[in-house]
Amino acid sequence: MATVASLVYAQGKPFDTCASARARSDAVSRSPTGIVPEALMNPGSKREVMAFLATLPVEGGVKVDLLVGWARMVGVSVNAAQRDMVRNTGVDYQ
Repeated sequence: MATVASLVYAQGKPFDTCASARARSDAVSRSPTGIVPEALMNPGSKREVMAFLATLPVEGGVKVDLLVGWARMVGVSVNAAQRDMVRNTGVDYQ
């Protein structure tokens, strides 16, 4: 079974980074599908998702992208303080 880190990174690069995604002018966030547990894919699980993301061994920016992707999928918003809280748990902030 694949680890969470291996799902987030493929061959050392974030899994959804491609030239076409980077070239697009609109904001692109990573899909949380397959990373965030299915049980947390509902609007009432924001705190649980943030706690789950805090445990992942990846950079803060990746965690924020996953949080924003989750929020878009379930139809909630995340504010700057919530994004910063998740970002600060990244391996690049320790």
